[in-house]
Amino acid sequence: MNSVPDELLSLRGQIDKLDEEILSLLEKRFQVTAEVGRLKASKGLDSLDEEREKQKLIDLQKLSIEKSLNPKFVLKLFQLIFTEVVENHRSYLK
Repeated sequence: MNSVPDELLSLRGQIDKLDEEILSLLEKRFQVTAEVGRLKASKGLDSLDEEREKQKLIDLQKLSIEKSLNPKFVLKLFQLIFTEVVENHRSYLK
């Protein structure tokens, strides 16, 4: 029987905690973007702000490089997040 080294278990525990933190941050982000969506709907503004999204993706790619993260991965990740946000915003228009 292979036993898992304590050091590996400890590292996995750290990863699990970080995953929980990431999800908590996503929850907070979506709470704020829900407020944005409701505000946009009440003011008759478009759900999608292409210029803001474009600039935000540029800024995030630069930041990802500074943090030694793969900018292509960060771009894909935030495009998924932005897509979900816009879909949520559009639900407030109904």
